[in-house]
Amino acid sequence: MSGGHTSDRARLLLPFAALVALTALELTVVGLPVERAARITALVGLAATKAAIVLFGFMGLRGEPRVLRVTIVLPLLAAPVFAVVLMLEAAFRARAG
Repeated sequence: MSGGHTSDRARLLLPFAALVALTALELTVVGLPVERAARITALVGLAATKAAIVLFGFMGLRGEPRVLRVTIVLPLLAAPVFAVVLMLEAAFRARAG
């Protein structure tokens, strides 16, 4: 086995291990005795982190030009923020109404 295969394997195993760890963390968050809004916010953040790991770790986004990375990462960050804000607004309206 040549050295290139070992580095490729290590390059793929690290993101895989991170995804496994984040999945375990998600399962832990689901069982926490916290408010629903906090749980949803944490799960959305973990999902966005997992998506970033897939993009950079498996899809080779790290080697792309900066403009392309920014074009992909900004919506990846903005969409969960908007989703959490809308869910929190709905939760607080239901509680107040």
